[in-house]
Amino acid sequence: MLDSGEDQMSDEDAQMIDPDSDDSDAEDIRRIQQQEREYKSSDEDDDDAMSGSEGGESDMEELDSDDSSEQLAGAGNSSSSEPQKKTATKSGKKALRAQIDAEKTIRAKEAQMRSADGAAPTSVNDFERLLVADYDQSYLWIQYMAFMLEHLDAEAARRVAERAVKQVSMTAEDDKLNIWIAYMNLESKYGSEHQLQSVVKRALDVNDRCKVYLQLINIYRANAKVDFVEDIYKKLCKKYFERTEIWAAYIEFLFEMRGQDGFTEPRTILQRALQALPKTSHVNIISKFGMLEYKSGAPERGRTMFEGIVTNYPKRMDIWSIYMDMEVKYGGGKNNQAQARHLFERCLSLPDIVKKPKKMKLVFRKYMEFENALGNEAKLKELRARVEKYLEEAFRAAESASGEDSLIEASDSGKGHGSQDSGSDSEEGEAEMESDE
Repeated sequence: MLDSGEDQMSDEDAQMIDPDSDDSDAEDIRRIQQQEREYKSSDEDDDDAMSGSEGGESDMEELDSDDSSEQLAGAGNSSSSEPQKKTATKSGKKALRAQIDAEKTIRAKEAQMRSADGAAPTSVNDFERLLVADYDQSYLWIQYMAFMLEHLDAEAARRVAERAVKQVSMTAEDDKLNIWIAYMNLESKYGSEHQLQSVVKRALDVNDRCKVYLQLINIYRANAKVDFVEDIYKKLCKKYFERTEIWAAYIEFLFEMRGQDGFTEPRTILQRALQALPKTSHVNIISKFGMLEYKSGAPERGRTMFEGIVTNYPKRMDIWSIYMDMEVKYGGGKNNQAQARHLFERCLSLPDIVKKPKKMKLVFRKYMEFENALGNEAKLKELRARVEKYLEEAFRAAESASGEDSLIEASDSGKGHGSQDSGSDSEEGEAEMESDE
């Protein structure tokens, strides 16, 4: 019976696991362990019985050595039946041990696949065993979908996706979102627009709507379906009108689509963004627009945007830094060296920057990198000399400031001692007057 049970289990392992089956490996393990415990207890009883029979045989040989041939024949028949029982017990033990070893091998393989450097699952059984351990692992579900898509078809991948979105817990928000994104990607590539919109609608009900919409935009752009993108950006800007990153992404998309029919002019969206965003975000969205002007091949319009910012906010070193980077990379490079040098020199002469050594260090570093890229050794030597001169002046200014502070502290302490002395003199005078009285 054990041999037939082993063959039946090996046949079941060879077959593909039904995704809708309710059996689990944990139940199989418990069943095998129970069989092992039952076998061990029966094996111990058999061993005791065998040892008892052997002792009885030896006693019989000593006491009844002169028995008749009929009794010897009967003893021979009983001893021949006992080895048969022992053989059957040994075969059952081997079968059970082989079954347990096979389960251990499977568990070791599962542990290796779950490890960071383990082998990837290569069969449906591998995926199902790993998912039994943890249903909330989105990367396993996505790999499972890709496996089905590669070896079967899109319908099989859809079935896996449906299982995933139902079985992943609601508390695992990131894993849940990842699976919905993979599902949307699947429908975008292998399904119709109606199927995609159906999945998107379901995803919006159980996830952050903004994240779903932004991922849908990425899916549309990756599949060259840009006609649907602007409508989504309009929805996002209407609902999340105070989020600068959404307006910036919308404007960047329109810059990429500039020149194509059916898309809004980026400057129009900039005006809408300035009306919707709080004033604290105006500098960021304008600087983003200026960067896009530089990158799109319109450095003059980019300079105009940045000049308006640095004129109103001369202390914003982050804006100066972006302005210098854009001028070096997209302002003309070697063909427009004079413009870049003019910007560097302008920064080095501003009082708000000169009095801050950290800001000066940033400008000098960018200036020297620019000249080094051009191979201008003479200018580099000049800049190094200017850096040394600035450091000496800054060091002397710091020393003089510390000296003035020490003098002020000393004068303050002197005044304090004087007041204490005068106080003590007045106290002595009062004491003398009391004694005269």
